[in-house]
Amino acid sequence: MIRKDWWESPVGLPGGFVVTGLSPQRDPGSDPQCPEGTTVRDAGVVLDRSTGRYRISRDKSCALLAAPVGKYAALFDADSRIGIMDATTGHVRRYDYGTRSGGNGFASDAQWSPDGTKLLLTRPTGIRILHAGTGDHQDWDIPELVNLRSFTWLPGGTEIAVAAPDTTGTLKISVYSFSTRELLRTLAVQGAPVSQNAWSPDGRYVLLLPEDRAKRLVQVAEVATGRTVATLPSAGSAYFVSTHQILVIYNGIASLYDLTGKLLQKTTLPSDYARRQISVGRP
Repeated sequence: MIRKDWWESPVGLPGGFVVTGLSPQRDPGSDPQCPEGTTVRDAGVVLDRSTGRYRISRDKSCALLAAPVGKYAALFDADSRIGIMDATTGHVRRYDYGTRSGGNGFASDAQWSPDGTKLLLTRPTGIRILHAGTGDHQDWDIPELVNLRSFTWLPGGTEIAVAAPDTTGTLKISVYSFSTRELLRTLAVQGAPVSQNAWSPDGRYVLLLPEDRAKRLVQVAEVATGRTVATLPSAGSAYFVSTHQILVIYNGIASLYDLTGKLLQKTTLPSDYARRQISVGRP
């Protein structure tokens, strides 16, 4: 059971992950300028691993995406411009660019690297890689991926998987080298990986969004064959926490499943977490 004063220590989740951050609490029809809360119960918060407590972000933002490890979090304002917060000091470095998604602080097309030091962002002609520690960035122009649907880091952080429709409209996943930017391979599996930690640690499986989002499901697919091995109930977020276990956060419940879709464990999240984007990572 999660303690009532959850902000005083890292919040553990089924499977061993912890909550690394929460976005500000806001209603879908709230002020587009995203007025921020003032307490841990409604403001953006980030896990400060140096103290083991959650630190409030004093910088006005609509959304917050904390890294899976380390000390950084990405903040997004009403125009999706980005800031990088250092959880150990609370300092925020702001940039005059962000995701290409538009307003309302939409952060779901930003992806932290597995080591929590680099952030992938979309651009009209490709992607941008922002180095959180220095503020430096690299731009990749990938003309054939103008219509990209999603992108994620593969385990290890040396490759990037990009999902985009081919000439027939089929959603294909292409894998690029981070260091050389070269196309390495196109995978047999088709679809859009869900988000951070969409890939099993051994790279054999991937979590995919369904073609019909109204179905509120996540597909577990075998990368080598494209075969669906399980379907999980979720309209929220899903993450591989180990080679054979998947964490799903949906409707105030954190649930742990195995590769067959069997429910192993579930935990009710604090009511303070309602209407907030939840970031997770390793302890």
